[in-house]
Amino acid sequence: MRRSFAVLLIFAGLFCGAGRLFAQPVPPSTVMPPVRYVTVYGQRMAYYDLSNGPVLVLIHGFGTSAAIDWAQVIRPLSQHYRVIAIDNIGFGLSDKPNIAYTTQTFVDFLAEFLRELNITHFNLAGESMGGLIAAFYAAESAAPGASIPIVDKLVLSDAAIFDPKGPVTWPPVDHKPTGFVPSSIEEYRQGLANGLFVNPAFATEAYARDVYQMLLTYHSAPTAAALFSGAGGTKSQDYLRDHLKDIRIPTLIIWGQNDKLIPLSSGDYIHQTIAGSKLIVVSECGHAPGMEKPAVYLENVLPFLGQ
Repeated sequence: MRRSFAVLLIFAGLFCGAGRLFAQPVPPSTVMPPVRYVTVYGQRMAYYDLSNGPVLVLIHGFGTSAAIDWAQVIRPLSQHYRVIAIDNIGFGLSDKPNIAYTTQTFVDFLAEFLRELNITHFNLAGESMGGLIAAFYAAESAAPGASIPIVDKLVLSDAAIFDPKGPVTWPPVDHKPTGFVPSSIEEYRQGLANGLFVNPAFATEAYARDVYQMLLTYHSAPTAAALFSGAGGTKSQDYLRDHLKDIRIPTLIIWGQNDKLIPLSSGDYIHQTIAGSKLIVVSECGHAPGMEKPAVYLENVLPFLGQ
């Protein structure tokens, strides 16, 4: 086991370096497996499914996709788990029905997606808005009489769950509801370098070009606009304010110390509210540790899931 884990970290190092070294990201199109589809509530949902073993489901953040959020860690994770990374309904390559999107929408589709794949127990990891969805789902599955597939372990990365004592804004007020598609590749690269990540070197031209092309094909702006215009974000925060404490499963919280979008105080709040949870603060890291510091993400997530 120790040897295989060491080999895994070496593999991860090929992608990102280790310790204090910053990642040189791999363009998602070069590492993602073929996309698959399943029909959920009459809508086609896209997902990636790798390997065998205990199931680990990955949920991406606002305005992005499974490929964008998880490309840097999906293959190392699949060395030990059957990794299923979904495109939320309304985003990525999934269908985009004209509905009033809320967190409950994504939770309902996730539950039915899992039923379609005959998954009854699984580990769940979410990043940003995906962390909000994951926590919401875990709280619902903990309710008495819940009939949805059960979460065994939970990983929340810079989750969009706000400390009630601080400002509660979701989606973040400084984001425009465009599905994160700037007018040019350079504008997108600069946005990555100066907003999402700490180290500008992460936003290489090859990476920015690859992801920019993906975003152009997704046409997720209507979903983003629906999330901005509706009251679903506030309702989900209200729900978790009352029910986040109901999550009793092993929970790992990973947070970029320099997150400009969701403050570390939110990570502290989640940690204090979920009994027995563990908080890891990633130094010199922005909003997405799994993208900017994949080696650090892996060296914390894999032992946690393997306990």
